[in-house]
Order: sequence, then structure tokens, then C-alpha cells
Amino acid sequence: MDGLLLGIIGAHWIVVSLWWNWWAGVSFGPRIWSDMLPYLTYFIIPTLLAFAALRGKRRWLAAIGGVVLIGWSMFVHYRGANASEPMDWNGQPAPIDSYPQRVWDWRDPQWLRGVTFGPPVDLAVAGIPFAQVIDSDVRARLGTDNIQPRQFEATSSLIAPEGTAWFAIADTQVLPPEVAAWLKDVPATTGHTLADYPPYRLYHVDLAQRVAQAAQQAEQTMLSARLPVKFGDAAELQSYQLLRTDQDLTLITFWRAIDRSATPLKIFIHVLGPDGSIAAQDDRLDAPADLWQRGDWIVQFNHVTVPPAAPPAAPPVTIAIGLYNPETGTRLPINLNGATADRLLLKSIDLK
Repeated sequence: MDGLLLGIIGAHWIVVSLWWNWWAGVSFGPRIWSDMLPYLTYFIIPTLLAFAALRGKRRWLAAIGGVVLIGWSMFVHYRGANASEPMDWNGQPAPIDSYPQRVWDWRDPQWLRGVTFGPPVDLAVAGIPFAQVIDSDVRARLGTDNIQPRQFEATSSLIAPEGTAWFAIADTQVLPPEVAAWLKDVPATTGHTLADYPPYRLYHVDLAQRVAQAAQQAEQTMLSARLPVKFGDAAELQSYQLLRTDQDLTLITFWRAIDRSATPLKIFIHVLGPDGSIAAQDDRLDAPADLWQRGDWIVQFNHVTVPPAAPPAAPPVTIAIGLYNPETGTRLPINLNGATADRLLLKSIDLK
């Protein structure tokens, strides 16, 4: 009987190994080995008989070993039944059906996905889905599985966690001159994703300090108050910089996160004419607020083209700014000298 059952197990192993879908698709653990459980269970019988014959220290050592193995089995199966991360493992950082070699990556075993080690590490990703960057190689570089994510578009924004953090920026992201200058002297390593995404550069730097220095050198005055100004419970506007080329305006705003936002947010930039009407606007926020953490620096670049006024002269315009929920249109409240407002008037400029 022993030889027959071992032969069945061995034959099953060979058949499974020769099958094109040997990894069994989306599953938890070796799904197509489930049929072999009765055969494997049969071989527990002589193990239990041998345990019953043991005496003294050997019996205690065998009992301890059995308890450890049972505990290990319960832990693995409990995670497969109750944790979402082991099932997410099938698709992240790449679909298991397209990259079955991931099965043999012991730096990222399925049953251990979602169990974190070490202190949390901040990682901000631009131009690539976050799940594609967090593979076993990046986990090894960061030295932990406990990763606090951020997402941003480096072409028009930046999010910088407090202290030294990691930044993964896709090669396809064209950095604004200001961001390029902040990263100019920072060494970077090149990374690649498993799926068909562009390579990226991985930085390790205290970018928040550089952003804070730039914010201190930018403008901090408005028409009716002085920055910083708090917008609801989400963020504070620390300073801004207005750049102009003919009718094109670029507004760089420096924000400090108060807390993660439970609702989506956008920044609106309104160019107001003398009568208060909106002559031009730009609404965007390319560092999602639901991933902010307290103390994060957020830099947003907004570009507005003001339509040329009729000759002989262009009237002055006023720049207004605010935060709002794009799903409801509700603006975040601002407290200005004891009065509640829903926008800030930064400054007036002459477009002549």
C-alpha cells in the first residue's frame, strides 16, 4: 500500500509539472495538489504510531515539533481564508497568469503578503501604478514590507513626506524645472517593473527639507491676509510663486497636509476680471489627498492662459484659489480674520 500511494503521488507530481497551467491560475497555494491530501494524510498514521512509542525527552521534543507544525499550518490557512492581501498577490505587482515565475520568488511568498516587518517607510510613486513598483526587489531595497504609499504626477505636482523618504519616478515623467533642481544632486538607481511599464528612477532623499526652503523663499502675502492659511481640516497653504510669460500664467502653490482627506480634493485657480467674472481657470490636484499623511509637503503646478483683452489696454486681473470636493462641488472653508470664506485672493497683476 505504501509503495502504491507513493507512486500515485509521484505520478501526479509529474503530470502537474508537464501541464501548461502548472501554477493553477488565480488561487491560494498549490490548488491542483488538493486531490493528493487523502494520500498524504495516510502517511500521518505511521508518524502518530511512532510518536506513541516515544518516551522521555524525545516524546516532548516530538510534541513541541508537532505543535509548531500545526500552528504553522493554521497560520498559513487562516491568512488564506481571512486576509485579502494573499489573494491580491495573484495580480500584484503583475498577473500570475502572465508571470508564473513569481511562484518561486521566496522574497514575496503568497501567504506572507500583507504581514509587515520593520518600521514604516514612506514611498511616493509617479507615472507608474503603485502596485507595479512594490515588487520583491524594491522591498529588499527599502528593507521592510511596511510601506506607507503616496502617489503623484511628477509632471505637475510633488508630494514629499517629512524626513528622508523614497521616490520612484517613471522615466516618462518630464519634471518641472523646480522639481528637477531639487533632485539634481541626488543619486538614483534604475528599476523595472514586471509588466509593460516604463523604467523608473528610485531616489532616497529628504525632499521635504528642500521644498520647505523653496516655500520660505516664495511669496507669502495676499490681498487681505498673510499665509499660511488653513483650508478646512485638510491642508494649509504655505506660500506660492506666480510666473508669467505673456498671457500664460504658472502658479506654484506650496501646501502642508494637516491630515489625510476622507474625500477627493482639487485645487481651483481662477483668474478674475475687474467685474469678478472668471476669465480663465485651471482645476487640478495631481497628488491624491486620500494618500496624504500629516506633515506632508504638496507642491502643485497650475497653468492658465488668459485670453487677450481688446485694445488699447488689458485690465488688471486677480488670482483666486481654493480647495473643493470635485464630486459635490463643496469648497473647503477658510477662516480669514474671524470671517469664513471659500476662496483666497492672492494678488492682482497687470497683463499689459
